[in-house]
Amino acid sequence: MDDAIAENANSIIEYIGNPCQADVESSILSGHIYNNHPDVLILHQHAVLAVGIRETINNRRDILVYDPNYHNELRTIFLDWSDHENCFVMREYYSRGNLYYRFSVLDPSLISQKTIFSVSVFSPVSLYLEDPEGLVISRELNEIADAAYIDSEDLNDDGDLDDLIVISDLKLGDYQITVIPESDAEDTDTYTLEVTIGDTAIVLAEEVQIRDIPDLPYLIESTGTTINAAPVANSNGPYAGDEGSEITFDASGSYDPDGSIDLYEWDFDSDGVYDVSSATSTAIFIWGDDHTGTVELRVTDNDGLSGTDTAIITVNNVAPTAFFYVEQPEDFILPYHSLTFNGASTDAGWLDTHAATWDFGDDTIVSGTFTEENDQPDATRTTIVEHAYVEPGTYTVTLTVTDDDGGVGYHEEEVIVRSAEEAAGIIIDQLGSSTVPAEAPKGVSQKIESAIDKLEQVIDFLDQGKYCDAIGKLDGMITQIEGAIDQVNEQRCSVKECKGKECNCIADDDATDKLIESLEHAKQGAIAIRDFISAEHPECA
Repeated sequence: MDDAIAENANSIIEYIGNPCQADVESSILSGHIYNNHPDVLILHQHAVLAVGIRETINNRRDILVYDPNYHNELRTIFLDWSDHENCFVMREYYSRGNLYYRFSVLDPSLISQKTIFSVSVFSPVSLYLEDPEGLVISRELNEIADAAYIDSEDLNDDGDLDDLIVISDLKLGDYQITVIPESDAEDTDTYTLEVTIGDTAIVLAEEVQIRDIPDLPYLIESTGTTINAAPVANSNGPYAGDEGSEITFDASGSYDPDGSIDLYEWDFDSDGVYDVSSATSTAIFIWGDDHTGTVELRVTDNDGLSGTDTAIITVNNVAPTAFFYVEQPEDFILPYHSLTFNGASTDAGWLDTHAATWDFGDDTIVSGTFTEENDQPDATRTTIVEHAYVEPGTYTVTLTVTDDDGGVGYHEEEVIVRSAEEAAGIIIDQLGSSTVPAEAPKGVSQKIESAIDKLEQVIDFLDQGKYCDAIGKLDGMITQIEGAIDQVNEQRCSVKECKGKECNCIADDDATDKLIESLEHAKQGAIAIRDFISAEHPECA
């Protein structure tokens, strides 16, 4: 043995042959692991050693020996086999007492029969690997025989500390690989993860940000001699939207490290049944109610392997709409007149239930009963109530609709209730604006003027509290209006009947219709006023 070897090794006590006559130029030195392509695993009963070939320079290979049993120390051995590139040496060393290091460089034919599997990650994360038998290896724990975890090394000479797992005996089944952020890692820091078997390297993740670490471990299927990477699902969440509206889900960030994705499946309601299955990466779903939960994405590659990911979904409640209209006389509303209020509502959340409240503005608040229709795409409902006001005035009526999630919609309308005096004044204005055709008998205009006079007297009587006299004048006014209507109808004739000659009748046209309509309104208004006063003052009956 070369004296220099003994001096550099400082603890070499035994030389175990050199069948290839390889010249060991130097021995146990500090060094660096090369990358994720270890050609040899060094085994001994006292230690598991991971070996990586760093580079070849002038036929000299720099090989690192790692012993996890001794404070994670690293050793580099330089071998020169320029004359024997197909032959490998074995040497055994003591280091610092009686701890064994055995460096075994095997014949290429033997190497080809071994399945060396490695996982490397470029910081700022550490590795946690579970093998098909449920055994784990991590920075803190190693339950897997013939496996080594090498951490805090710059594997790719980029200045960042990296981690490496080397496994010599690849088992059948699934390996699950989890990346765990370092305590000082930022969300925007990135990591790259790859696995290697022989000359085959598969990149599982490249420059992925810490915040995008998948929910589930990366999956590698092993046949014992080959590996197949499961696709990596990326649900691209979180998602948010409104009930009743389309929400688009995008899984285009999913990928298969060693193939293609053939199927995308989405479970939107967490019932374990996929609601959408498609060869495209996007899907659309609509919720009929507000919702907070998770959606699950499953992607399947061309080899039949699957990967899943979840995303948070928040579906916001949408407030219902409210609307109503009032069935009322065309001209005016008097106290004690029963009004019909027709309410309606819609809600984009078709699964919501609702409650209605009517506020009539006179300190009367009642609950409305909805007739509901809860079919997609929205919920519709109706509610009908009746109400009468006892005093003249202007009232704001509000319909409030509340859904079962607290969403509120409302609608307001003004209702004007007239006094008898105000109503009489409205009729006077109507009659005064009526147009009487020139060919109408003079009696028509006279009756209208008489009706107006009587209404003015009605107002005076009401102001004086002479309610019975007011009722009498209203009866007279109604008689005058009825007479005017009869005269107009009796004198109506068609143009054909005139035959181009001078007509003494009233033309049967729109103008005449409008006159009759105005007179009918005045009559019905007067009847309403009379009935109201009579109800208020039964002594006048």
